[in-house]
Amino acid sequence: MKRNDVKRLTFDLSDIWLELKSSGLDLENEVVFDFDFYAGRERKIVAIGMFLNRIGYTTSLRTVRTAIIFKGYELRASLKGIWTPEILCENLEYLCSIADKFDLLLEGYGVKIDSYKY
Repeated sequence: MKRNDVKRLTFDLSDIWLELKSSGLDLENEVVFDFDFYAGRERKIVAIGMFLNRIGYTTSLRTVRTAIIFKGYELRASLKGIWTPEILCENLEYLCSIADKFDLLLEGYGVKIDSYKY
């Protein structure tokens, strides 16, 4: 059974893309997108981190407690590039398939906006 649903992650992609453009983010140049994974077992998240490092992502791993006794692991994988909605969607599909193989959850994605205009 697939844990990661690409449709859930991309259902409002066009709205998100418009928001990014209206925020002043220069999407014509390279931007760093972050992709966040979660796992209950350290071995699996370390393995996907090593794999993503080999294919060009920068990764950081941290331990989190979801309750007092439950321990989990979060991995942030970052990739710098020139993005379009299509490229982002393809990347999400690829990462979801990898996360399914490693039995991890791809929780979400985002990009840092330095000067958000509201």
